[in-house]
Amino acid sequence: MYVFGGFIDAQVHATSRSDVYEPHKNTWTQIADMPEPLTHTGHVVIGHDIWFAGGFVGDEGNVISPSTADVWIYHTKNNTWTPGPPLPAPRGAGALVKVGSKLHFFGGLETRAADQGEHWVLNLHKLKLGWVPAAPLPVAVNHLAGVTLGGKIYAIGGQHLWNEDTQNVDNVQVYNTHKDTWVDAAPLPEPRGHIADSTFVVGGKIVVAGGATNGIPALSDVIVFRPSKHTWTGLTSFPAGRRAPVARAIGGKIIVATGDPGDVSATVEAWMSSHAV
Repeated sequence: MYVFGGFIDAQVHATSRSDVYEPHKNTWTQIADMPEPLTHTGHVVIGHDIWFAGGFVGDEGNVISPSTADVWIYHTKNNTWTPGPPLPAPRGAGALVKVGSKLHFFGGLETRAADQGEHWVLNLHKLKLGWVPAAPLPVAVNHLAGVTLGGKIYAIGGQHLWNEDTQNVDNVQVYNTHKDTWVDAAPLPEPRGHIADSTFVVGGKIVVAGGATNGIPALSDVIVFRPSKHTWTGLTSFPAGRRAPVARAIGGKIIVATGDPGDVSATVEAWMSSHAV
């Protein structure tokens, strides 16, 4: 499991540091830094490479960090970074997914002014063509999660503008790549944002760990969506609430690491579920 960038303290300083966790050794190893100190990037794994699109650059103090259109590719085999085709416009806190040979980026923020619903597609076999527009999100949000399952794209939760206290949403928006259309799926049990790095697919299910909901800055629950039943159910919670944690399933077990306990401070704890998901 890889952890890249993020904020490192309550003063909201950003880092370019990157680390990898090896469950069979129970060890973390520092790897090559990101090319710039990024947070809120869209990201997706493609073979042995990890793609990052957009994000906010640098520290976040009295002024929100600037968004970027940069795309970076981390090569796990040789521990190096190379640039990719930039997004059409700067975006932070959007989502990036892969369906077939195409990448899809959607949602996010450019400035404080408005949520962005634009949806751009990059054909990995025709990189010189760059990103082209597709049907936008019906409900524009940021700090959302994006995953693919069954050939469809799921845009899950998120928030409106910078309102982390009362404007988290429960929307689950599903994109049909063949029809270029979005429809609604069963909503989240409660509004939830800051889940971009803790939402993943395993065993034909979508898992969301932690995040934040309206009035509660950090959650510790784990919820699962089963498309065949169109329902969300709960799993065992992890030990403490975390906003924007990193979570994945490795060897059938869920690992949750880092995140914000709700006071904007950074954490180093990591937990592994005792049962397979």
